[in-house]
Amino acid sequence: MLGTAQFGLPYGIANRTGQPSYETIKEILAVAWEGGVNCVDTAAGYGESEVLLGKAMHELGIAQKLTVVSKICPLADGLDGTAADRLVEESVLLSLKRLRIDVLPICLFHREENGCYLESLLKLKNKGLVKYGGASAMTPQGSRRLVSDKAVKAMQIPMNLVDHRFWRSGVIKEAGRNEIFLFTRSVYLQGLILMPDKDILPELAEVLPVLSRLRSIAADSGLTLAALAATLFLAGGRQSELIAGQTPRQGRRVQ
Repeated sequence: MLGTAQFGLPYGIANRTGQPSYETIKEILAVAWEGGVNCVDTAAGYGESEVLLGKAMHELGIAQKLTVVSKICPLADGLDGTAADRLVEESVLLSLKRLRIDVLPICLFHREENGCYLESLLKLKNKGLVKYGGASAMTPQGSRRLVSDKAVKAMQIPMNLVDHRFWRSGVIKEAGRNEIFLFTRSVYLQGLILMPDKDILPELAEVLPVLSRLRSIAADSGLTLAALAATLFLAGGRQSELIAGQTPRQGRRVQ
């Protein structure tokens, strides 16, 4: 999967160059596709991301080959059914227009609390505009509420070498039992995990000893830190060992 927030915004802790040019976006997408990436994540709230992604997919001829995940613009609390139906449909139709596709393979609410409007999203599934629906979660508590809802078929959560809350909450196993598509974001913590110490802002200095420890574990395991971060999600049956704070080869603790 390729995340595309930075396609439309100067996004990310490690971002020093701002929003990339369209030609760079198209090149990134082409390299990702050629390298085996078959899914892209975007959102109505990611600035120009949907527009530029749609243009690039169309020009590369891969719009119908990629699984696109997008998100509904954040909605206010307390909407009645009629208002929710209208706003959800407007957001999805605009995303489809921007992305230049007819059906959104996976559509999520951008805020976990908007999961209360899932009924409105299901109506769009019945109209053939959305294939699977769900929400992006920010907290283990919110994700547990979502994963227990039978209407939820997809969910996005943050998880990385530093943040193990969602694994420890049991939500990942529960999503598997309920056959929910589960996507992780912030694998590199917006690039923070891979930043040199000198570039990390003072307000984030608390992470420095953690990163030092992780670099040591990666080196002992014969991996780059980037590879170790990705291995967390590619380790298959060994991922519980990794998420608990051990590397399979060395068995060392990640504090």
